[in-house]
Amino acid sequence: MPPRLNQELATADQQPWYQLRLPPLLEKIYQQDTAAHRMRRYRLFGAIGIVVFMLYGLVDRFYLPDVYQRVWIWRWLWLPGFAALTIACSFWRPFQPYYEYSVVLASTPSCWG
Repeated sequence: MPPRLNQELATADQQPWYQLRLPPLLEKIYQQDTAAHRMRRYRLFGAIGIVVFMLYGLVDRFYLPDVYQRVWIWRWLWLPGFAALTIACSFWRPFQPYYEYSVVLASTPSCWG
């Protein structure tokens, strides 16, 4: 273990329980070590989320026919397309640090309709 990390852990150990957090160096190591696993999980859950979101389109179609005419293009085309594009871009390494932000941007319009 690097000496700096030992020092940061010792300092963190002195903090009250409600202020506990990983020391910056350990946080960086943790983020690097878990990045690939988190990205795979994000992609899988993103794809499942697209399918679930589109299934709500069936609810719109059969139970809210007056609303369906206004929202079908968002429910079936724009938002799922943007979410799929976000997932596809997640395979491009320079985009990965911004992936979580893009998910927020892709999902926010779904709250409007």
